[in-house]
Amino acid sequence: MTVESHTPAKVAGSATGDVRAKLMLVALCLLWGVTWPAMKIALTEIPPLSMRTLTAATGGLTLLAFCLAARTRLRVPANAWGHVIAIACLNIGAFSLLTAYAQVAAATSRVTILIYTMPIWAVLLAWIVLREKSNARQLLSVVLCALGLVVLIAPVAATGVPLGLLLAVAAGASWGAGTVYV
Repeated sequence: MTVESHTPAKVAGSATGDVRAKLMLVALCLLWGVTWPAMKIALTEIPPLSMRTLTAATGGLTLLAFCLAARTRLRVPANAWGHVIAIACLNIGAFSLLTAYAQVAAATSRVTILIYTMPIWAVLLAWIVLREKSNARQLLSVVLCALGLVVLIAPVAATGVPLGLLLAVAAGASWGAGTVYV
């Protein structure tokens, strides 16, 4: 058994790493947050299917370039292709298209909040599909999420729930389903 040394240099290095990690998290949150209004602006000029095809192709080529640069093997075992396709359809295809069409049809702020109901859908689907046992915290979370959905949707649902909000909820559910599938 070894005892880790806590010399001042190690402690200082750890603190620097913590600060750097926190700054990177803040930067990631800001960049990720900006993507939603940027996508809304882009969707005024580019049709949703075209935009999502372009972004998926760009992302795929970027990932391929990184893998090639790192000399990472890209082979997918033959028996895994069905799973890869199912996950891609749920987490990439359906999610990407539903979010784009939701933003065309509704306010970005509401769409974004509804999409991030994903954890609740993952919990519900895990209970149903994986037969996971629920606990009090999860039950409370589901109830609070349902109440939040009512508060968010009710003011704009006087003449029926807008299609954009339904698409946003479907995007969150698709993302949750893909997560449970994984």
